[in-house]
Amino acid sequence: MANADMQHIQYLQNTDVNAIRREVQYLKDRMSKETAKVQEINRKRIEILEKRLEKYQKIRENRQVIDAQCRAVEDVLQLTHDQSITMTDPQQVSERLENLVKDVEHTEETVRELESIFQMSDQLAPAPESFGGSSSQSSHDRQRY
Repeated sequence: MANADMQHIQYLQNTDVNAIRREVQYLKDRMSKETAKVQEINRKRIEILEKRLEKYQKIRENRQVIDAQCRAVEDVLQLTHDQSITMTDPQQVSERLENLVKDVEHTEETVRELESIFQMSDQLAPAPESFGGSSSQSSHDRQRY
């Protein structure tokens, strides 16, 4: 879960969502001035960029879920510690531990679900290098905003 969290943090820090929005607007504004062939290509680019914006939002939401889940795990661990100090009845301790095990199993299930979501989003997101520019400078040179 921590690894997925770091990947999402890095993605969110390295992705300029406003630049994507500006490029979409630029392409839309220029659409009527372009030839039919260029318009067709730019419509596809707009579609791709809009999908990237959707993925960005999904990754942002996933990051918030991971953060909340990590905090919940920390809270459960602290509560377990607190309860172990205050409990004196062995039966009560056993019941609390059983409940804790159930909570941990539920958390593990949630983590597996999140990891499968992250794996799907990683598989769907194209690598930046696959669109022709391997250097950040060439990408910067193409920007018009």
